Amino acid sequence: MDEKSKLLDKYMRSNYEINRIKGERDAKTSRLEEEQGEMEDEFDKAIRLLKDTKTEKRRTLGKKIEEIEEKAEEELDSWFLIRENVKRIRALLSVNTTMDLQIADDAVYNVSKWHPFFEMLDYIVDENHLKIRLCIIENERPKNKFSLFGVGKCHFPDELFYHDRGFCVALCSNDRGVTILRELKHLPSVEALKNYVDENQALLKKRLVKNYFDVVGEYQQAHEQFKLEDFDEEVPLVPEVAAPLIFEFVHDDKPNILVRRFNGWFYQSVESVDEKTSDNDLIEVNDAVFEKWCTVLYVTDNGNKIFGSWWSMNVESGHANKKSRRFTKPNFDRLFYEAKAYFESKKVGDKGHFRYPRLKWHHPELLEVE
Repeated sequence: MDEKSKLLDKYMRSNYEINRIKGERDAKTSRLEEEQGEMEDEFDKAIRLLKDTKTEKRRTLGKKIEEIEEKAEEELDSWFLIRENVKRIRALLSVNTTMDLQIADDAVYNVSKWHPFFEMLDYIVDENHLKIRLCIIENERPKNKFSLFGVGKCHFPDELFYHDRGFCVALCSNDRGVTILRELKHLPSVEALKNYVDENQALLKKRLVKNYFDVVGEYQQAHEQFKLEDFDEEVPLVPEVAAPLIFEFVHDDKPNILVRRFNGWFYQSVESVDEKTSDNDLIEVNDAVFEKWCTVLYVTDNGNKIFGSWWSMNVESGHANKKSRRFTKPNFDRLFYEAKAYFESKKVGDKGHFRYPRLKWHHPELLEVE
């Protein structure tokens, strides 16, 4: 068969072959596409089921968390209330009554060059722990050009008796004891303000005194019933069985840090105590002092992922959010070997540094108890 005949023969068969190949292709691909669609439907259904299960479990766990938090808040509120009451009693017992409350004529003065008028009036409040005088100054108002202010001193701090620490751009103080500067009235003349004072003594005194006499009653009752040393708190002595030693952070250049667990909290041994640290955050076990640290520990690791020059593991306070990261001996050991292997696979030469806490275990099994 010559070339012409071969070409014509192939041409005549080409339509058949094209249709055959396309048919076989379409038949095979359509079956696979159907299988693929069924697979996607199956996985979509499984994913929806997993998402629904996840949502339901999250809702269930969230409800349990909320119930625990609400119950704890109810119990804590009563105890916090007691401590707040004692805090106020201690503040009452700590009031410094040695400060002279007398207010001199020049305790404050008017610094305005354009409206220099200033006159100090008599006391409107003259009590053992609160004294307030009135004064009149000239202001920059077009009509009511004179202002009446209360200027005072008080033995009680703001946490016991909140008195207005007002502000007036024209008034400056010569007396650091002046803590009350209350704007009271604006009128056209000095005479009008003095008449207003004469006619409204009771009203002005009420505005300035507020709950002062209630605080005085609290102050007297506190001193009749208590002494400040009654509320001195000591670092509680805790038996070792109640605060077991879980592990130690091992150091070569300083004493090891011992970690105990007491009432659901981790406590760290300390060589010295900051004066700002409350005794409520300390316990004493076997003649050693421990400071409250946290309730949950977890394991972290990070480093240089590009060059592999360093990698670091730590035990830190906070919430892990993943059970696999919560600080337990099995988790720490597993994460240590994983981090070390990762670091070895990434480091270049012998210049890399792998840092990790050296631990000495005592009762790691107690970390598993919830």
